[in-house]
Amino acid sequence: MAPVAPPGFTDEQWHQFLEVGFVMLPGALTEDETAELLEAARELSAELDMNAKRYRVSSAVTRHQAFTRLIDGSKHIGYAYDLYGDQLRLVQSELFIRPPGGRFNAWHFDGPRATPFQVFSPMAPLKIKVGYWLTELGAPGCGNLVLLPGSHRELGHRTVLGNSFRRGERSLICPPGTITLMNSDIWHRVEPNNSRRDRVNLFLSYSPSWIQAYDEHDAEWAATLPREQRIILRAYSETKHYMRPPAEDLPLFRQRPPTQEPHWDKNEEWHKIWRQTEFERHMERRNSGDPS
Repeated sequence: MAPVAPPGFTDEQWHQFLEVGFVMLPGALTEDETAELLEAARELSAELDMNAKRYRVSSAVTRHQAFTRLIDGSKHIGYAYDLYGDQLRLVQSELFIRPPGGRFNAWHFDGPRATPFQVFSPMAPLKIKVGYWLTELGAPGCGNLVLLPGSHRELGHRTVLGNSFRRGERSLICPPGTITLMNSDIWHRVEPNNSRRDRVNLFLSYSPSWIQAYDEHDAEWAATLPREQRIILRAYSETKHYMRPPAEDLPLFRQRPPTQEPHWDKNEEWHKIWRQTEFERHMERRNSGDPS
């Protein structure tokens, strides 16, 4: 039987995510959990070009067991599930190590630029980016992520060029062990690292299953993983399954509380039953004025 979905958005967090485009979960990881992930990052860094100005490991969940476990990590997967329900898919995983004096980047938003995701989905983002922050970001100038809060709500995004200061920008300040949830439509950049230590973090990006993934995963390797991880990777051999998952992959999780599960005839086919996402429920409550 599928497990109950891990905890996800509260109504307050929904408001923050939809209005600001960014939610912080400080203290989400214990010191031991943070240390384990940081050690995994250090192990992988031994394989990288030490002359590079930015170290990036693509498809990180395939490179180390500590990161593989995060495919359905209970500290964050409930939030992604709240958006995409049974169609949840991991589309990208990246480990970043940004050394002192290393590369930084210009203002941008994630996803296609020619026709942004927001054109097709103005309210619910078609990608949520989960950040695991493993080193101290106690002040600006440490290779911090910089955001323009609320910029994801501007359809037809104002063009923001270069990497200069913008009024209203916010530099991410957080201790190690923080998890962040970011709407992919928000404008953001990375500032220079003028500190004396590396900035180390992991990004896990989730989308509906029909969105083209950045990372492709080997089907044989995915088949060795636990059920929920295998489903979330969507290493299907048939294209149609990205839009209509096979019956054995449904439900991914049981909804919370279990009383919200739909009732159906025992002979009905599960993949033909509409199961609302938590995002849909939240919007119904908001539109009806129900605060609960």
